[in-house]
Amino acid sequence: MSLSTQQADNDSQYLMVAKLDNARHVSTILKAIHFKDTATVFASPMGLKVTTEDAKCVQANAFIQ
Repeated sequence: MSLSTQQADNDSQYLMVAKLDNARHVSTILKAIHFKDTATVFASPMGLKVTTEDAKCVQANAFIQ
């Protein structure tokens, strides 16, 4: 997956653009941490961090570069 946080042109409305060759890998990662309907996503130049937790006793993180 390639991430870009730089704007390609001045009138672009997106802060981040991600391009996947195969979405199946990301789908598998997200299925592994899917035990709640909500998640927190943190985007950085290094990639994405997806965090979900249940009742403040179980937390799952997925790091996608």
